[in-house]
Amino acid sequence: MSCAGCSNCAQRGRCNRGGCVERIAKWGGLALSLTGSLLLATSKAAGTSPFVFMLLVVASGAWTVAGIVMRDRALMTSSMIGMAFNLSATLIRL
Repeated sequence: MSCAGCSNCAQRGRCNRGGCVERIAKWGGLALSLTGSLLLATSKAAGTSPFVFMLLVVASGAWTVAGIVMRDRALMTSSMIGMAFNLSATLIRL
């Protein structure tokens, strides 16, 4: 049987392939993304700080790991593009 990736799997609930790494990457990425977004949305000073954008780079990295574990190419691609944008924003603010 060939693996189609977690997002397409009919046996997702019984499969242990991604397991703990997938769960930590997804919840960690979510927490970091929401924290960074909340800081940007509520504080003018956060938009000038490289640390907020580094937080978003780490969040995108966590989502990239989740995409790799789940073999979800769209998630990997969007996360890597987001990582590049946030890394660029970090470098501009240094």
